Amino acid sequence: MLDAVTSAIITGAAGNIVAQMLSGQVEALRARVAQLFGKAGASEAAQAVKTLDADADALSRGETTEAAVNARWIALLSAHLIEHPDVKAAVEALASTSDENRVGVQINTGSGTFIGRDNNTYNWPVERNS
Repeated sequence: MLDAVTSAIITGAAGNIVAQMLSGQVEALRARVAQLFGKAGASEAAQAVKTLDADADALSRGETTEAAVNARWIALLSAHLIEHPDVKAAVEALASTSDENRVGVQINTGSGTFIGRDNNTYNWPVERNS
């Protein structure tokens, strides 16, 4: 059984795997997955890469959901970490994102000071001569 912190790390790693699949970074991800699962042997590494490719392909064609792929990778990473506790650092590395892989989008909706208003102009006070 894994502790709560390790489970959170695995969840983050699985989420990042899915995010990288969706953003077209499967090539870079293959090497990391092969290295991670290579601790168990070449056949397990090859199977993990095959699963990665199959999941990325199924996601791109809409044949599966992000949630299903995420759950599969949580299970794969959990089982692998239980069998090989020495790969925890590699799983943690998958859970963290680097600046080169970070893509962000911010969408503001609703109302408020900076939402739904033109904040690029300033209404200068007009001097009135009375």
